[in-house]
Amino acid sequence: ASTSSTLPAMSRLFPDAALAESQAQVFAELIASPRWLHQYCQVSVDRNYSAWRRLDRLYRLRRHLGRFLYTRHLYKANSLAGAAEAYRDLMMEACCVDYGQEYYLLDWDWQYTTCTTLRSWTLAYALLTSVEATFGDDWFRNPDAGAWLSQYWHGALGTRLEDMREHCTGTTWDTELCTTMLMRYER
Repeated sequence: ASTSSTLPAMSRLFPDAALAESQAQVFAELIASPRWLHQYCQVSVDRNYSAWRRLDRLYRLRRHLGRFLYTRHLYKANSLAGAAEAYRDLMMEACCVDYGQEYYLLDWDWQYTTCTTLRSWTLAYALLTSVEATFGDDWFRNPDAGAWLSQYWHGALGTRLEDMREHCTGTTWDTELCTTMLMRYER
């Protein structure tokens, strides 16, 4: 109902899942923001809150990468022989957490949804950086920012996520930019 009728039917019916997930990630970052919490919930966060959020983001990134590597291992091996041990070893290497090998079938990312999640995060952090550069640190208090975001999301369907991300950052995406945005975004 909210998509342009000029888009191909496939884009209207089955948009890139990373696009919807990035919109959710923008909202999740907003409601975890110390400024937003203070403004709308009258909550002041602990001085270690920003460090905890960075650690949480880093852990989630490493966990997704570990799941990706484990799934790649399974597809390359084309067998479940030794999969439990490979799961434990790969997740330990990626996360430095001793995951029980009995979860080796539950954590199999057979559709590679981790790739969708990582792509969505890159757009979310690029968009947050862009909206802050345009409307300031308290962008969420500015009605123009809401209108800008609404217009942005309305025009997003039918556009490649990677093109949208590059439009927000003004540069080609690379690992260093991703790491910087994931670790520094703290408004």
